Amino acid sequence: MIPISISSKRLSLLIRWAFLLAGLILMIGSTLVLPEKLGTLHLAEIVTNLGAFFVATIAVQWAFDEKMRREFMEDIAIHVLGNANVAKSGISDYVQDTKEINYSDLIHKSDRLVIGLHYSPRFVEENFRLLQERASGFKRTTILLSDQKEALQFLTSVRGETDHVIPSIKKIENLLAQINKNSRSSITVLRHNAVLRYAFVLGDEQIWIKPYRNSFGIVRPPGLQIDQGSPLFEFYEQDVNQLIAEARHD
Repeated sequence: MIPISISSKRLSLLIRWAFLLAGLILMIGSTLVLPEKLGTLHLAEIVTNLGAFFVATIAVQWAFDEKMRREFMEDIAIHVLGNANVAKSGISDYVQDTKEINYSDLIHKSDRLVIGLHYSPRFVEENFRLLQERASGFKRTTILLSDQKEALQFLTSVRGETDHVIPSIKKIENLLAQINKNSRSSITVLRHNAVLRYAFVLGDEQIWIKPYRNSFGIVRPPGLQIDQGSPLFEFYEQDVNQLIAEARHD
């Protein structure tokens, strides 16, 4: 005996057709075969209404299922396309607070490392040993710092950050001087006149972006990691390269 396998979808379709056919048979057959009355019961009318109930129920369910299926597929399509767009963007990691970023792999593995800062010394302080190791291994490291003239005018006069901007930059300079003192490959320091919209750490395969706010106030900014080979990575890499071209050597 050959086993018969029927999928749940096909079985559901067969049941619907069976009920629909039964409803039509009851509606048509009741007027042709059954007596109009059986005692006090209006038999033909009862059977006709029962058949109409079957037909109406199946029709409503069918229409409802088709509508729900279409909406479900639309939701899936929107979700999949949304995820596909995010995947194409190149964003591979996110942290709510940039203090949570671990730069060790990026610093170790990248032949070229470009770091863009305004004035905060935190990155250099926290990764001092790793930057020393890079400098002793002939790997290129470039740090872009705010110029102490044009770029700092905005930070000091408009943002009101007069007290700690210059001392912070001096601290970065001192830390880099310690690294460069006994290293095989000095860290290159470039001065930019831009008011950065974001800080960054650019390696061979990834870039970490730390966006800045337009509004005032202290906040812990989030961080985005973007992979090489994506349009978003190319956008930031081109921007960084242009910033380097416009910067001056220390």
